Amino acid sequence: MTMIAPIRAVLFDVAAGDALGVPVEFRNRVELLQQPVSAMTGFGTHGQPAGTWSDDSSLTFCLAEALTQRYDLRLIADYVLHTLEAAIWSILTTDDYQGAVLKAVNLGSDTDTTGAVAGGLAALLYGYGSIPAGCIAELARQQDIARLAQRMAARYDQL
Repeated sequence: MTMIAPIRAVLFDVAAGDALGVPVEFRNRVELLQQPVSAMTGFGTHGQPAGTWSDDSSLTFCLAEALTQRYDLRLIADYVLHTLEAAIWSILTTDDYQGAVLKAVNLGSDTDTTGAVAGGLAALLYGYGSIPAGCIAELARQQDIARLAQRMAARYDQL
């Protein structure tokens, strides 16, 4: 069994969820209830174009790269409980990738982190094909993410 499908799904879904949250990072829930995120946008909190992901995706990609070099995942585990709780709640109270990630982002505060975590978890549930094509098309450095997914799959397909 090849690992490319779930790995690609997680890497792209983390980046898409993160990129959805970047423009509204640190806005509060009340603001986001009045003007909810409904699609990939840009030039908000950080003045970045649509599809720009943050340190959350960068750290995920660093972890993925480390795993291609045979680092032990058990040694790399430190979760922020509230972010994980918010991401899981978003998934449990929706029925698709887009609903889960948008709900997570629209919780406000650290929107990129919550969106990235919800996106990664939603990927495991719904798969790569569940990400709206427009989200993927707007992501920064898509080819780099795709190559990283290939390297991870090559590493873990050998096991």
